[in-house]
Amino acid sequence: MQTDKDLIEQARGLFESGDFEGAEKAYRNLIGRVDEGKRVNLELMIGACQQAQGRNSEAVETMQRAVDLDDSHVGAWFQLGCVRRQGGDEKGSIEALDKALELNPNHALARVELGHLAQAAGDGERAEAHFRTALRADPECVPALAGLAERLLGTGQVERAYELSVRAIQLQPDNIGAQVVMARVFLQRGHPDFAERCLDNALSAAPNNAALHRAMAQLLLERGRSNESLAAAAEARRCGDSDHDLDLLEVHALRQLGYLAEARRRLEEFIRDQQLDATHLLMLAELRLADGDAAAASELIDQLDRDWPQAAQLIRAQLAEREGDRAYAAELAAGLHGDSNARLRRQSRVLSARLALADNDLQECIEALRPLAAEGDDDPFLHWILARALDQAGLHEEAGKHLQRTGWRAPTLMQAAGSGLSEDAYKALETLDVDGWPTQAPEDGRPKPVFILGWPGSGRDQLLIALAEHESIRMLDHEGAAQRREVLGFSARPEELAALDEGKLRLARKRYLRRAGHSADHVLEPMWLPMAALPAIARFFPGSTVVLTDAELRDLELEWRLAGFSGVETMRALWQREQAVLEKMLETLPLDFMVFSRGDLENDAAAVAAQLAEKLGLDDSARLAGAIERSLASLRPTGHWKHYEQLFEGRSVA
Repeated sequence: MQTDKDLIEQARGLFESGDFEGAEKAYRNLIGRVDEGKRVNLELMIGACQQAQGRNSEAVETMQRAVDLDDSHVGAWFQLGCVRRQGGDEKGSIEALDKALELNPNHALARVELGHLAQAAGDGERAEAHFRTALRADPECVPALAGLAERLLGTGQVERAYELSVRAIQLQPDNIGAQVVMARVFLQRGHPDFAERCLDNALSAAPNNAALHRAMAQLLLERGRSNESLAAAAEARRCGDSDHDLDLLEVHALRQLGYLAEARRRLEEFIRDQQLDATHLLMLAELRLADGDAAAASELIDQLDRDWPQAAQLIRAQLAEREGDRAYAAELAAGLHGDSNARLRRQSRVLSARLALADNDLQECIEALRPLAAEGDDDPFLHWILARALDQAGLHEEAGKHLQRTGWRAPTLMQAAGSGLSEDAYKALETLDVDGWPTQAPEDGRPKPVFILGWPGSGRDQLLIALAEHESIRMLDHEGAAQRREVLGFSARPEELAALDEGKLRLARKRYLRRAGHSADHVLEPMWLPMAALPAIARFFPGSTVVLTDAELRDLELEWRLAGFSGVETMRALWQREQAVLEKMLETLPLDFMVFSRGDLENDAAAVAAQLAEKLGLDDSARLAGAIERSLASLRPTGHWKHYEQLFEGRSVA
């Protein structure tokens, strides 16, 4: 039979291994077996298990029971103060910690917790005083060393913070707080890879530690790797971490990824339950602006004026930009370039750069952003603007350094295509057999759809714009794109398409063209479709005109980087996969293909326009040629990639 000591050791082992649910059950089983004097410690361990599982309100109740059992128990008051702080109860936390210090004035860890509370409240000097007092009580208190290092880091005393962090790590190599602050020190010293390695090492030793996952999420966010940051935040939640700071971290990541509507939605939900500090009030104002809701952004200016006047000035500058008063916006933004707050300094410079680029003042744009890049700002959006300005200014060597870091937004075409871009979809095309498929759709009085396929940068979008200007061609509406994509079902296997009977095909064509009307001979499909959609187009609209545009892969990739697309490597691999099956589809599918390279569009727009006019029954091909030439001005000329050969060294382009 196991003794109480054996059971306690078993429960402790479960806790230390990260099995907090099992540990809680084990400690509860012990409650009825020990005398009242020992119950306090069991309650404290149960509360710690609950806290580790993210059940903070239950943990507060449990810690309160421990205090009620013995109000002279210093550890119980301390743990109650800690769990109240984690739950956002600042006042209750301070009361409990003060009680612990009343019972034991040399309780170093209680001083550390008060230091963290002061730091969170923006009182850095008081926080530093608490950390130093804790170290006088216990010079080897690792949490106090880590807390003081973090405070000094915030005041720019990087080397002193480094010394304290090293001391903390020497005393307790596995201490989570010490590992986290050491990572931040490395980041400040310009060694982000060392910082990440530091956290990786700590996570290898403690994979279920929520604080480490949270720290990694914060580091990855600061490095511009927002997808990975969200994944790390999810791991923190899996390990029981859940508080408002983590919510806000995820909002920051969503904002960086370009999911502005979702970021705003979550921040608006947050503000209903909690009062936002000035930093996040500024973010909300910016998100409202990005969402096109200038009136809602303006509503926050009065509060920002009271809490943070410089932030209000930034929002006024952004509102002026939106209202078209670029001169006033530039004046307001320039006044913040030297602000002591890093975010205001950054946002104002980015705004100035954006305004300068819109006015084609390339030097002003570059001068606004170079200092931020020199400080090690990893934000892809900043590098994107700077790379574009440097490219236009002909400073290609410098631009090339930033082009590798411009991926700030996910290409919507990849998200829209979804499973249609899977490897299975392309493998099925390798054995495509269209014997028995009709070569023409039956006449039904509806306009004939014209499809233009091609990757961004191939000239596809520019050709689409030029054709849409012609009065004889009507463009299908963007609002119905999702429904048309569903009707087309381009991810269907060829054998599934072959099995469709004429009745289903006729119904699908009717649904697809439902909003096209009958006034035009042709309707242009503006929706981006992958080459994997060609079999579906051939099945539903056999004989349709399909215009394909393409360009050299390196020219395409350069355009993707200059467009700020993330996931360039994935786009490159998919383009190469399409090339592997495209020739077979061109030879076998019953479609009327017209293939143009970007060079064709650039070098002989008149010939391209003449071919399109003849095929589509358009008059005035000269006018179409002029529209093509104008729209192509948004692309760099073919071969522009040669200015950036270092981006493509050692890589096959086939």
